[in-house]
Amino acid sequence: MNKDISNLYLEEGFDEVWIPDLHNNFLNENEYTYHKTILISQGIPENRIKPIKAQHKNEKGRDRVISEIGKISEILERHNEILADSEML
Repeated sequence: MNKDISNLYLEEGFDEVWIPDLHNNFLNENEYTYHKTILISQGIPENRIKPIKAQHKNEKGRDRVISEIGKISEILERHNEILADSEML
């Protein structure tokens, strides 16, 4: 995954990479810290890698990630609707 993200960044460019700032049981460490180190070594500037953090202390990190994905999905749906409307003109 890190290699794919780095390749996309280097080939197509994008402003930021967002990574959940939570404990990953598979890695047995913080997901953000783990991936950030690898992505920096593969050429993505440190200031472009951002954590997805819980908004309050009782919110679980995974709930925050799900919430953010939902927001992105809504934005993409609206974007696609606008594109479809403009193509009909």
